[in-house]
Amino acid sequence: MQSFKIRIRDKTFADLQDTINYYNSQQHGLGKRFYTIFEHALEILKINPYFQIRFDSIRSIPLHSFPYSIYFDVDEKNTIVNIYAVLHQALDPDKINKRFK
Repeated sequence: MQSFKIRIRDKTFADLQDTINYYNSQQHGLGKRFYTIFEHALEILKINPYFQIRFDSIRSIPLHSFPYSIYFDVDEKNTIVNIYAVLHQALDPDKINKRFK
């Protein structure tokens, strides 16, 4: 089985850092737990990135134990998963959709 490469776009790093900072302010070490779960989701995407399409070609995978999802697309030809955002699931879908236009 072919493994996909992960490419994390610049804005995603800001999403991650903001979320990690928020969770660390709520409880010591919770930000690290969030990041560990994010990394686990990336390992899943390397094996099987064909999750639900949410917006045009943008797919999402929910993060276990946290109300966040990773938003990405799949470049099948080059076997790359492009990560565009890590956003709270309660965010207005119109705001999420604008992020990808």
